[in-house]
Amino acid sequence: PAYRRAVDVALAGAELPACLSSLEGIGEAGLPPDALNELRYLRGRVFYDAGEDANADAAFAEVSRRSRFYANAQYLRGVIATRRGALGDAEALFCSIATTSDTDRFNFYVDRRYFEIRDLTWLALGRVAHEGQRAEDAFYYYFQVPADSERVAEALFEAAWAMYEGHDAETATDLLDQLETRFPGSPF
Repeated sequence: PAYRRAVDVALAGAELPACLSSLEGIGEAGLPPDALNELRYLRGRVFYDAGEDANADAAFAEVSRRSRFYANAQYLRGVIATRRGALGDAEALFCSIATTSDTDRFNFYVDRRYFEIRDLTWLALGRVAHEGQRAEDAFYYYFQVPADSERVAEALFEAAWAMYEGHDAETATDLLDQLETRFPGSPF
């Protein structure tokens, strides 16, 4: 629990490299799997924040499905793949979070962060499809953002933009009308 709390403090705004250094000073030998996953994720975040995408991706890839940071790690791996221009890889990574079947007894650990990450993942999938000029797929992904999400206005706007660029002005206009009706104060 103390190890987990140290990582929470680090991610809440502490100096990540200094926290990582302190935790690495404890060593990895003998760490339980949960703590090892915490260390791997924190290491990945330090690399990610430093712009060392290859090292970050490698660290995030080591975070197991039993980690509370699994979804976060996969999301950031998808972002890294997008930066490389590997849209297919990015889509597969994002789908590993957003489209995971709920029929299995255990897919991966879910905590309060998961639902925000899942909403961001649907937006990311929409953006990847849009970037790949697949307007219909983008529309589908954007509409997977739940109605109670803080990201709905953003999803409606981006879906409208994707449909407009996909030469479906009627659907784009309808989406903008929905956006204006549901979120009249939205900056979108």
